[in-house]
Amino acid sequence: PESLEDEDENEPVPASLLSDPGRSVCIVTTAALPWRTGTAVNPLLRALYLVRFQKELQSTQSTGRTGSVTLVIPWLESAEEREKLYGFNNRFADGEEGMKEQEEWVRNYSKERCGMSDESEKLKILFYPAFYLSSFGSIFPKVDLCNFIPPELVDVAILEEPEHLNWFRTPSTVSKSDSEMGDSNHESENKSIGPNVEVVVSKSEGKNESGTNPESTKSVDVVANDHTAETKDKRHNLDKSKLGWTHRFRFVVGIVHTNYEEYARQYGIGASLIAAPAIGAVSALTIRAHCHKVIKLSDTLPSFAPGKECTCNVHGVRREFLAEGTVDFKKIVAKGGS
Repeated sequence: PESLEDEDENEPVPASLLSDPGRSVCIVTTAALPWRTGTAVNPLLRALYLVRFQKELQSTQSTGRTGSVTLVIPWLESAEEREKLYGFNNRFADGEEGMKEQEEWVRNYSKERCGMSDESEKLKILFYPAFYLSSFGSIFPKVDLCNFIPPELVDVAILEEPEHLNWFRTPSTVSKSDSEMGDSNHESENKSIGPNVEVVVSKSEGKNESGTNPESTKSVDVVANDHTAETKDKRHNLDKSKLGWTHRFRFVVGIVHTNYEEYARQYGIGASLIAAPAIGAVSALTIRAHCHKVIKLSDTLPSFAPGKECTCNVHGVRREFLAEGTVDFKKIVAKGGS
């Protein structure tokens, strides 16, 4: 990622600029419709409006690159949990079929309730395996979300409730192919770069008195050196990805929705007198570690990352809410109210 320390504090960090229509933005959240909770509805609206924003930018800028917006949402693997949160009529089938059904539900909601049909079609939706923890009243990922997102989508990440997403972060696991790559590379390095390289080649293509073929030996050395560099690069990227969001993504924004410390006090999560301060401390550490910029929705939320946080109602206000307010005001006026 680009260095964020060397920039003039009065100038925006280049990696943070979303005015480039070629940016890839992932909005990662902790809930999904049909569960009508804030972290399901508001991230969806944010994603739809970012799709519209990119479309508007593309109409005025010709960069030759096409960006994308991906909504990353949980897939509850338990049918019982889906029924509990989504209702009997929205249980959805298991597996891929169920994901398609839920995706269709979300897209229909976007078209019918949000009036954003075109944006709904262009929005990408990515499910991650998750579970519902009733004691917290929340959904948590079953995978390391940071590394679950495919490389082609890695650029900008907007983490809805970054503390929540990373409390129980599952450690990265090396896939079988990565593991095999590492083992085979160690073996191939010993064979092709070690002192016996000429002997290995002579067994297959011995041509001269010493039992070696200089041209073959040279070609093997070149391939081995290239392969070693590629291996080191892959290992470097793997190690970097284990460090978290700010090391894998160019820019990470965390949007803080909930005061979980107060939540723990009010609803008695665990031994609340002990749990509440601990949750507050862990939340602050997690947010600082995984975000370049932090946005609090309200100053009723505590300070988590002084120096890189601000307060802004990035949710906005829906037209329906304003329309209802206008109707009520007209009724009051009609009745002679002031």
